[in-house]
Amino acid sequence: MGNSSILMSDVRYGDVKNAPRAALNYAIWRAMSEGRSEPPEAMRQGAVELAELHSDDQRALEDFGRRAWAFVSEQATIGTDPAHEASARARINAELPCLDAWTREVLWNVAYQRAMM
Repeated sequence: MGNSSILMSDVRYGDVKNAPRAALNYAIWRAMSEGRSEPPEAMRQGAVELAELHSDDQRALEDFGRRAWAFVSEQATIGTDPAHEASARARINAELPCLDAWTREVLWNVAYQRAMM
């Protein structure tokens, strides 16, 4: 599926593998929100951690966030067919082990709503 091998290499071996989990979650949330809103309370630590990283590391996480959001969006589009929702969610879980449960659910819900429009 599309971006999956890229995401797995990022999470396991790439430039983002040692990034703080909160910063990874925030980078994906920020890509989803397109920087248009303040982070929710649950994301504030990630925003701080991302801001504290070296600029090259920040760019790597922001790039990862954009690609991860594209992957979640792709899976939510697939998941609009009820027969494929469970497998789409499972792919997100497998490909993005860095996501905490709250972030995963928020991203899924937003992507799913957008896909249904």
